[in-house]
Amino acid sequence: FNENWDDVVLHCGDIAVTVNNPNYVPPPALGASPATVTAGGNAALPVSIANSAGMSRFKIYLTYDPAIYTFVSVSKGPALLTGNISSDASNGVLTVTWTGTSTDGTLFTPVFATAEYKQGRHDIALSYDPANTAFATSGTVMACSAIEVTLINPFAGQAAWVQADHIQGAAGTTVNVPVRIFNNQGLMGFGITVHYDP
Repeated sequence: FNENWDDVVLHCGDIAVTVNNPNYVPPPALGASPATVTAGGNAALPVSIANSAGMSRFKIYLTYDPAIYTFVSVSKGPALLTGNISSDASNGVLTVTWTGTSTDGTLFTPVFATAEYKQGRHDIALSYDPANTAFATSGTVMACSAIEVTLINPFAGQAAWVQADHIQGAAGTTVNVPVRIFNNQGLMGFGITVHYDP
């Protein structure tokens, strides 16, 4: 370069700055541990809260795929020191409500029956109603994380099979024979021939 600094190239980078606030308090966090369930079995999913400093009531929603999950029951967790929970499941949404005193830990454990022959991740979303959820500190906003659920199909890699139920009928009457498919991973059409003794 010359006295005019011709042909000088400056390489610029970001300046990394870390700010530590000793008074920072993380927000309450609602979630559950990831679960792996055999398809066709029940999934018990303990829902817990951390950093809450206590609650006096909540209304929490679990949104799920009704083609995968069927609600079975919900039980109160040890973090709910007083009060009872109530629940309602409709159209793929489980609503859990409670009033009382609490601490951090497991709030409640819902149980879902899972569909047979399913495979892969089928998460359940968590959310809440701020108007019906009260913390020790007013204006608190809770962070919600989805429940990661992985279904394992023990028949994965095997072909689907079709079979008819064994039916006993009286002579001279009409008999309905259900024909069922198992391990169905997706059916776009079929042609089935039924042989019978005329």
